[in-house]
Amino acid sequence: MTTGDGVIELLKSGGVITSNGKAKPKIDLLHCRSIDRAQLAGFLQHTSAQLFQASALAYLKEEEVTSLASKNLRYCPKCLRAGYHTPLHQFLFLRRCPAHPNEVLTESCAACGRDPVLYDMNSVDIQPSTGATCCLGVSDREGKSGLFEKFQPLAKLLAERSRLKTLDQPIERWLGPQCATNRRRQKLPQLIRYWEDLASTQAHDAREGKHFAITSNSIREDSGSDSYQGEDRTLYLIYKSIYRYVMRTHLRTHRVCTERLMRRMWSDRSLFINRGKTCVAASAFLLWRLSWERVQTPHQLSTKHLRASVYWLPPSDDIPKLALYRIFALECLGVFEECLLLAERFHRKHIFSFNPGWVKQKRLPYWVVQANENGSTVIHWWGRPAVPKRIENHARDEESPGNFCRWVKPGS
Repeated sequence: MTTGDGVIELLKSGGVITSNGKAKPKIDLLHCRSIDRAQLAGFLQHTSAQLFQASALAYLKEEEVTSLASKNLRYCPKCLRAGYHTPLHQFLFLRRCPAHPNEVLTESCAACGRDPVLYDMNSVDIQPSTGATCCLGVSDREGKSGLFEKFQPLAKLLAERSRLKTLDQPIERWLGPQCATNRRRQKLPQLIRYWEDLASTQAHDAREGKHFAITSNSIREDSGSDSYQGEDRTLYLIYKSIYRYVMRTHLRTHRVCTERLMRRMWSDRSLFINRGKTCVAASAFLLWRLSWERVQTPHQLSTKHLRASVYWLPPSDDIPKLALYRIFALECLGVFEECLLLAERFHRKHIFSFNPGWVKQKRLPYWVVQANENGSTVIHWWGRPAVPKRIENHARDEESPGNFCRWVKPGS
Protein backbone atom coordinates (compact mmCIF):
# COMPACT_ATOMS: atom_id res chain seq x y z
CA MET A 1 0.00 0.00 0.00
CA THR A 2 1.34 3.46 -0.87
CA THR A 3 2.16 5.53 2.21
CA GLY A 4 0.99 9.08 2.76
CA ASP A 5 4.45 10.50 1.94
CA GLY A 6 4.60 8.29 -1.14
CA VAL A 7 1.30 9.66 -2.38
CA ILE A 8 2.53 13.23 -1.90
CA GLU A 9 5.70 12.49 -3.85
CA LEU A 10 3.60 10.82 -6.54
CA LEU A 11 1.41 13.90 -6.84
CA LYS A 12 4.48 16.12 -6.98
CA SER A 13 5.99 14.09 -9.80
CA GLY A 14 2.74 14.34 -11.74
CA GLY A 15 2.66 18.13 -11.41
CA VAL A 16 -0.49 18.01 -9.29
CA ILE A 17 0.80 19.89 -6.24
CA THR A 18 1.62 23.45 -7.28
CA SER A 19 2.73 24.75 -3.87
CA ASN A 20 6.47 25.55 -3.74
CA GLY A 21 6.57 26.46 -0.05
CA LYS A 22 9.20 25.04 2.27
CA ALA A 23 6.57 23.70 4.64
CA LYS A 24 5.50 20.12 4.12
CA PRO A 25 2.26 20.17 2.10
CA LYS A 26 -0.79 18.69 3.75
CA ILE A 27 -3.20 16.86 1.49
CA ASP A 28 -6.54 17.38 3.19
CA LEU A 29 -9.35 15.97 1.10
CA LEU A 30 -11.92 18.17 2.81
CA HIS A 31 -10.21 21.28 1.51
CA CYS A 32 -7.92 20.10 -1.34
CA ARG A 33 -5.66 23.07 -0.76
CA SER A 34 -2.60 23.57 -3.00
CA ILE A 35 -3.89 21.10 -5.60
CA ASP A 36 -4.43 21.92 -9.26
CA ARG A 37 -7.73 20.12 -9.84
CA ALA A 38 -7.48 20.14 -13.62
CA GLN A 39 -4.14 18.31 -13.52
CA LEU A 40 -5.41 16.07 -10.73
CA ALA A 41 -8.32 14.89 -12.90
CA GLY A 42 -6.00 13.81 -15.69
CA PHE A 43 -3.46 12.29 -13.34
CA LEU A 44 -6.04 10.13 -11.55
CA GLN A 45 -7.88 9.35 -14.80
CA HIS A 46 -11.20 10.67 -13.52
CA THR A 47 -13.80 12.78 -15.26
CA SER A 48 -14.20 16.41 -14.24
CA ALA A 49 -17.62 15.60 -12.72
CA GLN A 50 -16.13 12.87 -10.54
CA LEU A 51 -13.32 15.15 -9.42
CA PHE A 52 -15.87 17.84 -8.61
CA GLN A 53 -17.18 15.53 -5.88
CA ALA A 54 -13.68 14.95 -4.49
CA SER A 55 -13.61 17.98 -2.19
CA ALA A 56 -16.03 19.46 0.31
CA LEU A 57 -15.10 22.91 -1.01
CA ALA A 58 -17.11 22.09 -4.13
CA TYR A 59 -20.25 22.39 -2.02
CA LEU A 60 -19.37 24.36 1.11
CA LYS A 61 -17.56 27.56 1.91
CA GLU A 62 -14.10 27.11 3.34
CA GLU A 63 -15.10 28.53 6.72
CA GLU A 64 -18.00 26.05 6.88
CA VAL A 65 -15.98 22.88 6.31
CA THR A 66 -14.73 22.66 9.90
CA SER A 67 -18.26 22.91 11.32
CA LEU A 68 -20.17 20.83 8.77
CA ALA A 69 -17.75 18.08 7.69
CA SER A 70 -16.29 15.23 9.73
CA LYS A 71 -12.51 14.97 9.96
CA ASN A 72 -12.77 11.19 10.18
CA LEU A 73 -13.63 8.91 7.29
CA ARG A 74 -17.44 8.75 7.34
CA TYR A 75 -19.02 6.22 5.06
CA CYS A 76 -22.02 4.16 4.05
CA PRO A 77 -21.29 0.41 4.52
CA LYS A 78 -23.03 -0.51 1.25
CA CYS A 79 -21.17 2.14 -0.75
CA LEU A 80 -17.88 1.12 0.85
CA ARG A 81 -18.37 -2.53 -0.06
CA ALA A 82 -18.95 -1.42 -3.65
CA GLY A 83 -15.64 0.48 -3.52
CA TYR A 84 -17.31 3.88 -3.62
CA HIS A 85 -17.01 6.92 -1.37
CA THR A 86 -17.99 10.56 -1.80
CA PRO A 87 -17.23 13.65 0.32
CA LEU A 88 -20.99 14.04 0.65
CA HIS A 89 -20.74 11.26 3.23
CA GLN A 90 -18.52 13.56 5.30
CA PHE A 91 -21.27 16.15 5.83
CA LEU A 92 -22.53 16.01 9.41
CA PHE A 93 -26.01 17.25 8.52
CA LEU A 94 -26.60 13.97 6.63
CA ARG A 95 -27.49 11.10 8.94
CA ARG A 96 -28.24 8.55 6.21
CA CYS A 97 -26.76 7.80 2.82
CA PRO A 98 -28.68 9.55 -0.02
CA ALA A 99 -28.18 6.46 -2.21
CA HIS A 100 -29.19 3.98 0.52
CA PRO A 101 -31.78 5.62 2.82
CA ASN A 102 -31.76 2.65 5.22
CA GLU A 103 -28.00 2.90 5.84
CA VAL A 104 -26.82 5.18 8.65
CA LEU A 105 -23.51 6.91 7.93
CA THR A 106 -20.83 5.80 10.37
CA GLU A 107 -17.19 6.39 11.25
CA SER A 108 -16.50 2.95 12.69
CA CYS A 109 -17.59 -0.59 11.90
CA ALA A 110 -19.99 -2.08 14.45
CA ALA A 111 -18.91 -5.63 13.51
CA CYS A 112 -15.13 -5.34 13.87
CA GLY A 113 -14.90 -2.32 16.18
CA ARG A 114 -12.32 -0.62 13.95
CA ASP A 115 -11.31 2.80 15.25
CA PRO A 116 -12.15 5.84 13.09
CA VAL A 117 -9.45 6.90 10.62
CA LEU A 118 -8.75 10.40 9.35
CA TYR A 119 -10.22 11.40 6.01
CA ASP A 120 -6.97 11.96 4.12
CA MET A 121 -4.91 10.51 1.28
CA ASN A 122 -4.28 7.33 3.28
CA SER A 123 -7.97 6.50 3.67
CA VAL A 124 -9.33 7.52 0.28
CA ASP A 125 -8.00 4.40 -1.47
CA ILE A 126 -10.37 1.70 -0.24
CA GLN A 127 -8.31 -1.38 0.57
CA PRO A 128 -8.70 -4.25 3.07
CA SER A 129 -6.18 -2.52 5.35
CA THR A 130 -8.73 0.25 6.02
CA GLY A 131 -11.31 -2.18 7.33
CA ALA A 132 -11.98 -5.81 8.17
CA THR A 133 -13.54 -8.32 5.80
CA CYS A 134 -16.92 -7.68 7.40
CA CYS A 135 -16.67 -4.11 6.10
CA LEU A 136 -15.43 -4.91 2.61
CA GLY A 137 -16.80 -8.40 2.07
CA VAL A 138 -19.44 -9.60 -0.37
CA SER A 139 -21.07 -6.74 -2.22
CA ASP A 140 -24.14 -6.46 -4.37
CA ARG A 141 -21.92 -4.57 -6.82
CA GLU A 142 -24.52 -2.15 -8.07
CA GLY A 143 -21.64 -0.27 -9.68
CA LYS A 144 -19.79 2.97 -9.02
CA SER A 145 -21.48 4.69 -11.95
CA GLY A 146 -24.93 3.90 -10.55
CA LEU A 147 -23.97 5.24 -7.14
CA PHE A 148 -22.48 8.34 -8.71
CA GLU A 149 -25.81 9.11 -10.42
CA LYS A 150 -27.74 8.71 -7.17
CA PHE A 151 -25.64 11.40 -5.51
CA GLN A 152 -26.12 13.89 -8.35
CA PRO A 153 -29.32 15.59 -7.01
CA LEU A 154 -27.76 16.41 -3.64
CA ALA A 155 -24.45 17.39 -5.23
CA LYS A 156 -26.27 19.68 -7.68
CA LEU A 157 -28.22 21.30 -4.84
CA LEU A 158 -25.14 22.14 -2.78
CA ALA A 159 -23.08 23.13 -5.82
CA GLU A 160 -25.82 25.51 -6.96
CA ARG A 161 -25.80 27.10 -3.53
CA SER A 162 -22.03 27.60 -3.67
CA ARG A 163 -22.28 29.23 -7.12
CA LEU A 164 -25.02 31.67 -6.15
CA LYS A 165 -23.97 35.12 -5.03
CA THR A 166 -25.36 34.55 -1.57
CA LEU A 167 -24.33 35.48 1.94
CA ASP A 168 -25.56 33.13 4.64
CA GLN A 169 -25.74 33.76 8.32
CA PRO A 170 -22.40 32.36 9.56
CA ILE A 171 -22.92 28.65 10.16
CA GLU A 172 -20.82 28.61 13.32
CA ARG A 173 -22.88 31.42 14.82
CA TRP A 174 -26.15 29.66 14.00
CA LEU A 175 -25.01 26.26 15.27
CA GLY A 176 -23.60 27.65 18.49
CA PRO A 177 -20.34 26.87 20.30
CA GLN A 178 -18.57 23.56 19.81
CA CYS A 179 -19.21 22.65 23.44
CA ALA A 180 -23.00 22.72 22.95
CA THR A 181 -23.07 19.21 21.51
CA ASN A 182 -26.80 18.55 21.93
CA ARG A 183 -27.79 21.84 20.33
CA ARG A 184 -25.54 21.28 17.32
CA ARG A 185 -26.85 17.73 16.90
CA GLN A 186 -30.42 19.07 16.75
CA LYS A 187 -29.70 21.88 14.30
CA LEU A 188 -27.40 20.12 11.83
CA PRO A 189 -30.15 18.01 10.17
CA GLN A 190 -32.20 21.20 9.62
CA LEU A 191 -29.65 22.71 7.24
CA ILE A 192 -30.48 20.43 4.34
CA ARG A 193 -34.17 21.41 4.62
CA TYR A 194 -33.26 25.10 4.57
CA TRP A 195 -31.17 24.72 1.44
CA GLU A 196 -33.87 22.66 -0.27
CA ASP A 197 -36.39 25.43 0.38
CA LEU A 198 -34.00 28.02 -1.02
CA ALA A 199 -33.41 25.97 -4.18
CA SER A 200 -37.17 25.68 -4.69
CA THR A 201 -37.64 29.45 -4.60
CA GLN A 202 -35.25 29.95 -7.51
CA ALA A 203 -37.82 28.57 -9.97
CA HIS A 204 -41.05 29.37 -8.11
CA ASP A 205 -42.02 32.38 -6.10
CA ALA A 206 -42.14 31.62 -2.39
CA ARG A 207 -45.67 33.02 -2.14
CA GLU A 208 -46.97 30.57 -4.75
CA GLY A 209 -45.40 27.45 -3.25
CA LYS A 210 -46.19 25.67 -0.03
CA HIS A 211 -43.19 27.01 1.85
CA PHE A 212 -44.77 28.06 5.12
CA ALA A 213 -41.43 28.31 6.92
CA ILE A 214 -39.60 30.39 4.32
CA THR A 215 -40.20 34.07 3.57
CA SER A 216 -38.61 36.16 0.83
CA ASN A 217 -38.24 39.92 0.61
CA SER A 218 -36.84 41.69 -2.45
CA ILE A 219 -35.30 45.16 -2.11
CA ARG A 220 -33.39 47.45 -4.42
CA GLU A 221 -29.75 47.81 -3.54
CA ASP A 222 -29.36 51.16 -1.79
CA SER A 223 -27.56 53.76 -3.85
CA GLY A 224 -25.64 55.15 -0.90
CA SER A 225 -22.44 53.89 0.62
CA ASP A 226 -22.51 50.33 1.90
CA SER A 227 -20.20 51.16 4.78
CA TYR A 228 -21.71 50.38 8.15
CA GLN A 229 -20.90 51.70 11.58
CA GLY A 230 -21.41 49.34 14.52
CA GLU A 231 -23.44 51.99 16.32
CA ASP A 232 -26.10 53.40 14.04
CA ARG A 233 -28.95 55.76 14.92
CA THR A 234 -31.14 54.00 12.35
CA LEU A 235 -30.81 50.72 14.25
CA TYR A 236 -32.23 52.32 17.38
CA LEU A 237 -35.17 53.72 15.43
CA ILE A 238 -35.90 50.26 13.99
CA TYR A 239 -35.59 48.68 17.42
CA LYS A 240 -37.78 51.35 19.00
CA SER A 241 -40.52 50.90 16.41
CA ILE A 242 -40.49 47.13 17.06
CA TYR A 243 -40.84 47.40 20.83
CA ARG A 244 -43.57 50.09 20.50
CA TYR A 245 -45.51 47.85 18.14
CA VAL A 246 -45.16 44.84 20.45
CA MET A 247 -46.24 46.89 23.46
CA ARG A 248 -49.28 48.44 21.76
CA THR A 249 -50.54 45.18 20.27
CA HIS A 250 -49.54 41.89 21.89
CA LEU A 251 -48.45 43.35 25.26
CA ARG A 252 -51.27 45.85 25.63
CA THR A 253 -52.84 43.91 28.51
CA HIS A 254 -49.44 43.64 30.25
CA ARG A 255 -48.69 47.37 30.37
CA VAL A 256 -49.42 47.66 34.10
CA CYS A 257 -47.23 44.65 34.89
CA THR A 258 -44.39 46.13 32.85
CA GLU A 259 -44.56 49.53 34.54
CA ARG A 260 -44.62 47.97 38.02
CA LEU A 261 -41.61 45.82 37.24
CA MET A 262 -39.62 48.79 35.93
CA ARG A 263 -40.36 50.84 39.06
CA ARG A 264 -39.57 48.07 41.56
CA MET A 265 -36.48 46.52 39.95
CA TRP A 266 -34.16 49.46 40.64
CA SER A 267 -31.24 47.75 42.43
CA ASP A 268 -28.48 45.48 41.18
CA ARG A 269 -30.16 42.66 43.07
CA SER A 270 -32.50 42.21 40.11
CA LEU A 271 -29.53 40.85 38.13
CA PHE A 272 -29.26 37.84 40.44
CA ILE A 273 -31.60 34.87 40.74
CA ASN A 274 -34.42 35.83 43.10
CA ARG A 275 -37.27 33.82 44.56
CA GLY A 276 -40.79 34.78 43.52
CA LYS A 277 -43.13 35.05 40.55
CA THR A 278 -43.48 37.84 38.04
CA CYS A 279 -45.53 38.49 34.92
CA VAL A 280 -44.08 36.28 32.19
CA ALA A 281 -44.75 38.63 29.27
CA ALA A 282 -43.54 41.72 31.14
CA SER A 283 -40.40 39.95 32.36
CA ALA A 284 -39.61 38.80 28.82
CA PHE A 285 -40.15 42.30 27.45
CA LEU A 286 -37.85 43.94 30.01
CA LEU A 287 -35.18 41.27 29.63
CA TRP A 288 -35.32 41.80 25.87
CA ARG A 289 -34.85 45.56 26.26
CA LEU A 290 -31.98 45.08 28.71
CA SER A 291 -30.20 42.83 26.22
CA TRP A 292 -30.23 45.59 23.58
CA GLU A 293 -30.04 48.89 25.49
CA ARG A 294 -27.07 50.04 27.52
CA VAL A 295 -28.66 50.14 30.96
CA GLN A 296 -27.99 48.12 34.10
CA THR A 297 -31.40 47.64 35.74
CA PRO A 298 -35.06 47.59 34.57
CA HIS A 299 -35.69 50.82 36.53
CA GLN A 300 -33.33 52.71 34.23
CA LEU A 301 -35.57 51.80 31.29
CA SER A 302 -38.25 54.11 32.71
CA THR A 303 -35.91 57.13 32.57
CA LYS A 304 -34.79 59.04 29.51
CA HIS A 305 -31.45 57.86 28.19
CA LEU A 306 -28.84 60.51 27.54
CA ARG A 307 -27.56 58.46 24.64
CA ALA A 308 -30.21 56.02 23.51
CA SER A 309 -28.60 53.46 21.20
CA VAL A 310 -28.23 49.80 20.44
CA TYR A 311 -25.04 48.07 19.39
CA TRP A 312 -25.13 45.31 16.81
CA LEU A 313 -22.22 43.65 15.02
CA PRO A 314 -23.07 43.25 11.30
CA PRO A 315 -22.60 39.72 9.93
CA SER A 316 -20.78 40.92 6.81
CA ASP A 317 -19.50 44.15 5.29
CA ASP A 318 -20.66 43.04 1.82
CA ILE A 319 -24.38 43.23 2.60
CA PRO A 320 -26.17 46.48 1.61
CA LYS A 321 -27.44 48.65 4.41
CA LEU A 322 -31.11 48.10 3.64
CA ALA A 323 -30.60 44.34 3.82
CA LEU A 324 -28.67 44.72 7.09
CA TYR A 325 -31.56 46.65 8.61
CA ARG A 326 -33.97 43.84 7.75
CA ILE A 327 -31.62 41.24 9.21
CA PHE A 328 -31.32 43.33 12.38
CA ALA A 329 -35.12 43.45 12.69
CA LEU A 330 -35.33 39.66 12.26
CA GLU A 331 -32.72 39.11 14.96
CA CYS A 332 -34.57 41.48 17.29
CA LEU A 333 -37.65 39.26 17.02
CA GLY A 334 -35.54 36.12 17.46
CA VAL A 335 -34.02 37.46 20.69
CA PHE A 336 -37.49 38.39 21.94
CA GLU A 337 -38.66 34.80 21.44
CA GLU A 338 -35.70 33.55 23.47
CA CYS A 339 -36.46 36.03 26.26
CA LEU A 340 -40.07 34.84 26.36
CA LEU A 341 -38.97 31.21 26.68
CA LEU A 342 -36.54 32.19 29.46
CA ALA A 343 -39.27 34.04 31.35
CA GLU A 344 -41.59 31.02 31.08
CA ARG A 345 -38.85 28.75 32.39
CA PHE A 346 -38.13 31.06 35.34
CA HIS A 347 -41.84 31.28 36.14
CA ARG A 348 -42.19 27.50 36.33
CA LYS A 349 -39.33 27.42 38.84
CA HIS A 350 -40.74 30.32 40.92
CA ILE A 351 -37.68 32.49 40.27
CA PHE A 352 -36.88 35.61 38.26
CA SER A 353 -33.78 37.41 37.01
CA PHE A 354 -33.12 40.38 34.74
CA ASN A 355 -29.53 39.58 33.92
CA PRO A 356 -28.97 39.96 30.12
CA GLY A 357 -26.28 37.28 30.41
CA TRP A 358 -29.04 34.66 30.30
CA VAL A 359 -29.75 35.61 26.68
CA LYS A 360 -27.48 33.47 24.48
CA GLN A 361 -29.09 34.38 21.11
CA LYS A 362 -30.08 30.78 20.42
CA ARG A 363 -33.25 31.68 18.51
CA LEU A 364 -31.79 33.77 15.72
CA PRO A 365 -33.38 33.05 12.33
CA TYR A 366 -31.38 31.43 9.55
CA TRP A 367 -31.14 33.72 6.54
CA VAL A 368 -29.59 33.90 3.08
CA VAL A 369 -28.97 37.12 1.11
CA GLN A 370 -28.95 36.68 -2.66
CA ALA A 371 -27.70 39.39 -5.05
CA ASN A 372 -29.46 39.32 -8.43
CA GLU A 373 -28.07 40.56 -11.74
CA ASN A 374 -30.70 43.32 -11.98
CA GLY A 375 -29.23 45.03 -8.92
CA SER A 376 -31.84 43.87 -6.42
CA THR A 377 -31.16 41.95 -3.25
CA VAL A 378 -33.40 39.10 -2.08
CA ILE A 379 -33.43 38.02 1.55
CA HIS A 380 -34.67 34.54 2.41
CA TRP A 381 -35.22 33.75 6.05
CA TRP A 382 -36.70 30.97 8.12
CA GLY A 383 -38.49 31.45 11.40
CA ARG A 384 -41.45 30.49 13.51
CA PRO A 385 -44.15 33.16 14.00
CA ALA A 386 -45.09 31.71 17.37
CA VAL A 387 -44.21 34.68 19.60
CA PRO A 388 -47.51 36.63 19.26
CA LYS A 389 -49.53 33.46 19.90
CA ARG A 390 -47.57 32.64 23.07
CA ILE A 391 -48.12 36.17 24.39
CA GLU A 392 -51.85 36.00 23.61
CA ASN A 393 -52.05 32.75 25.59
CA HIS A 394 -50.65 34.56 28.63
CA ALA A 395 -53.17 37.36 28.09
CA ARG A 396 -56.06 34.86 28.20
CA ASP A 397 -54.64 33.31 31.36
CA GLU A 398 -54.84 36.73 33.01
CA GLU A 399 -58.58 36.38 33.43
CA SER A 400 -58.40 32.93 35.03
CA PRO A 401 -57.57 32.08 38.67
CA GLY A 402 -53.88 31.55 39.30
CA ASN A 403 -53.05 33.54 36.20
CA PHE A 404 -49.57 34.31 34.92
CA CYS A 405 -50.04 38.07 34.71
CA ARG A 406 -51.31 38.78 38.22
CA TRP A 407 -48.53 40.73 39.92
CA VAL A 408 -47.03 38.70 42.76
CA LYS A 409 -44.66 40.56 45.02
CA PRO A 410 -41.18 38.94 44.79
CA GLY A 411 -40.46 36.78 47.78
CA SER A 412 -44.11 36.32 48.74
